[in-house]
Amino acid sequence: MRVITTVQIGLTATALLGCGCNRGNGASSTVAAQAGTHNLESGVPASAQAPAPSSTPSVPGACKNLAEVGVWEDITPVGVSGALKLITDAATSSTVYLGTGQGFGVYRSKDCGSTWAEVSTGQFSEVMRSGYNWLLIQNPVDPQVLYSQALYGSNLTLLKSVNSGTDWHSVMPAGDNISAATPASSVQWASMDPNDPNHLVAIFHENCVGEYAPACMAETKDGGESWRIFKGPIDQWVEGASIITLGPDSWIYTTLFHGLYSTTDGGKNWSKIPGNGAGSQSYLADDRTLYLSGSEGIRMSQDHSTWSLIEGSPACDGLIGDGEHLYAGTRYPPPGYELFVSEHARGGNWKPMSVPKDFGGAVFLSFDRERGILYSANGHQGRLWRIKVR
Repeated sequence: MRVITTVQIGLTATALLGCGCNRGNGASSTVAAQAGTHNLESGVPASAQAPAPSSTPSVPGACKNLAEVGVWEDITPVGVSGALKLITDAATSSTVYLGTGQGFGVYRSKDCGSTWAEVSTGQFSEVMRSGYNWLLIQNPVDPQVLYSQALYGSNLTLLKSVNSGTDWHSVMPAGDNISAATPASSVQWASMDPNDPNHLVAIFHENCVGEYAPACMAETKDGGESWRIFKGPIDQWVEGASIITLGPDSWIYTTLFHGLYSTTDGGKNWSKIPGNGAGSQSYLADDRTLYLSGSEGIRMSQDHSTWSLIEGSPACDGLIGDGEHLYAGTRYPPPGYELFVSEHARGGNWKPMSVPKDFGGAVFLSFDRERGILYSANGHQGRLWRIKVR
């Protein structure tokens, strides 16, 4: 059956036609664009016509199976359930890594998601498949170094690979100071310092014990070889919390509904940020302006201490920018799963982007500036989508 759907791509409304539903490696489920049908009444900024310069040097790869601008493609690896987080490789942006749901491990594609292969097939492969790989971090200086987790799996600690995701090991082994402070060393989230890839801060998916009770965090400055444990800003661990590492001593702790907190002295003191909480994703722009998604809209701060709510910004979870626009997506209905794009880099004049009916919620968004590709990883029951927006 051929159905005409109006889709908002960037700030251009494109009429789409038809739906192919083949799923598998190299055969993406697509909504095909009807050529020549465009509505430019809202005006397309010149910045949407050409790729923004990437802040990360990259080596162009072969992504020959990309659909034309304005076409949503379901690029979920065949047979895989859950698309939790996608990251683009710091050295070769055509290479992307995907954290998946329980039973599948970490996947890698070298052609922008057209074809996939499980990469976590070496040491700890069963551990990686045993849990949910929500966390996925790459060292931009040494791209072979990755960090992940296997939440609810057989090893709950922070896991590290030094060979591009093939072999993994725990950087919180039994018997260390973390295992003494946390019953299961269950990592909920970790964040890497943008200026020092060996500096990470981690939070836990459980309460802490002893002198660090009831809730604690951990910091490493040597890539996980050693850890410093310290108390967090609230009196319990909470689901959906995350940590944002901005520098040596400047971090932000976010929760969904239990507040937002910042420290500028490495966790010795915490200050409350206005707002009830934040969503699943933050975005640090090229000028170091930090954007936080949330149920109240998007908050922004240029100095990471003074905050404002962007007027008219949507309640959202997924959040990313391309240097010229912000993209924001909702994780849960009502009224439905939605995706929005702003007219300019700091948010404003938000326009909806139409999505396929089986799109699901945008939990984590990623952007390939070199090719103008927006990726949407839609959670443990969702799928992975991509669309060229320019």
